[in-house]
Amino acid sequence: MEPQAYEKLLIKWQFRFHKSEKAHYRSATACRVFNYALGIPLVIITVIVASDIFGLLEALAETQYPWKAEGNMGLEAKVVSLLSVLAPVLAALQTFLRFPERAEQHHNAAVKFGLLKKEIEMQMVLWPDSAERRKEILEEILAQHEEVIGQSPSIGTFSLFRTRFDVKPMTMPATP
Repeated sequence: MEPQAYEKLLIKWQFRFHKSEKAHYRSATACRVFNYALGIPLVIITVIVASDIFGLLEALAETQYPWKAEGNMGLEAKVVSLLSVLAPVLAALQTFLRFPERAEQHHNAAVKFGLLKKEIEMQMVLWPDSAERRKEILEEILAQHEEVIGQSPSIGTFSLFRTRFDVKPMTMPATP
């Protein structure tokens, strides 16, 4: 392999790995934010519902559902009813979407892409003399890349889109 082709390929891979690393970090952050966005309201709603239900039951102890008996549901009872339905929905979404697990997977993938990027940077500095050794190095990097891709979760469209504009192509100084 010609040194110029080797250099161009390394730069191209380094840029791709850098984009993947940043996109996975973004996805991990988004998963953490979504986890909090569902989890915090869930806790607040369940606390409100639990404390308010006891107040409603104490004040209106005639039947189990006093607002239905009168045929006229008050605003507080409507809010408590809505919140009591919303709480398990949020809990189910949080469980089903597995944001903490996905955040961890994206973080691990980002770290692995960062390591691949550093491997390329090291090879650019060491610059093997023989074409055979350059080919071996490329094959090793490609094998590591395939392994990382196989273990990585899909990157969300928004994270990928934002990363496309944030990460600029890299250049390399002239070869020795």
